[in-house]
Amino acid sequence: MKSALYFGFLITLLILAAVLYEMSLSTNEPLREEIPETPFVVVPTPETNLPEPVIVDSEIATSVPKFATLNVPYEIGNLTIILSQIIEDSRCPSDVTCIQAGTVRVRGLVTTPLESIERTFVLGEAQIVFGETLTLHNVLPRSLSTVTVPKGSYEFYFTLE
Repeated sequence: MKSALYFGFLITLLILAAVLYEMSLSTNEPLREEIPETPFVVVPTPETNLPEPVIVDSEIATSVPKFATLNVPYEIGNLTIILSQIIEDSRCPSDVTCIQAGTVRVRGLVTTPLESIERTFVLGEAQIVFGETLTLHNVLPRSLSTVTVPKGSYEFYFTLE
């Protein structure tokens, strides 16, 4: 008897899910608003790269930056990365159609409390560093064909797996 009730309940849920799914397909409204791509690059000044203080329960704390910058220690997991040099930024400018996408290569020092190692990170390529998989996931800003990105305005986004 209980199994019949469970089976009936399961069938009812499946029918309800199918009806809701069908209703979502029949609406003419887009599910996600598209964000238009801007034809310009906003280059932040060095002051905008500094983390802003955050007020928490009347105490001032420093927010954790979500990206690395040149010559500033960046912590991700139990690793600290200090990027020292942009070796290459051959990415296609955002206002040009290119045959190849290009890449970014940046050199830096990765440290733990016990050891350190120098590495060259390539955009999109995972590296095993101290048993952790570290990937340079994104680099901002993108340049324009008429504007060179100042070295101090680069933002490097890493992922750790």
